[in-house]
Amino acid sequence: MWRPAVLTSAMTVALAAGLLHSVARAAAPFSFTAPATFRAPLISHARMGTTYAYLPDDSAETLRLTITAMPASEVRAHLGRLSSAECTALFVDALRDAHQQFFVAAQERSLSLGAHALVQRRWTGEKDGKAVTGIVACAEIDGYYYAVDFIDELHDALHSFPSIRTSLRRFSTRSRADARP
Repeated sequence: MWRPAVLTSAMTVALAAGLLHSVARAAAPFSFTAPATFRAPLISHARMGTTYAYLPDDSAETLRLTITAMPASEVRAHLGRLSSAECTALFVDALRDAHQQFFVAAQERSLSLGAHALVQRRWTGEKDGKAVTGIVACAEIDGYYYAVDFIDELHDALHSFPSIRTSLRRFSTRSRADARP
């Protein structure tokens, strides 16, 4: 059964701590081209999935986009079947722990991830003295849970988020055969 406190701790440890496996990793189970403002992703393999962190060239910028791909079978083995709301809540809880003055709200507008419409949560908070905002969403698609999170300083998001949203519309999943090394 899904219990927020237990799952939040498990997911935070599994994803944020980046517990590495020693087994060979498959290619990304998706195809995605980030906006030109981002460099190639930093890839972190964790116990329950892989996170692709897209960062700008200027490391002083707050802007970032992360896509975490978790095999649904792996998530179910540790946490049971999660609804999109439950999956998103795990990531919202991790964000809440990392930001002061945190506020989150559901959005009527969905986040397009390729052909899929994900329920998104808009959040604001403060980190390192900067007012920041972001979007987070999670859903099971083609055998994987995909969690998408993007963040920027509050005053810059109006300009940076539209290009991220446009690029996410071109996201596509790969067949299981295509995702093998």
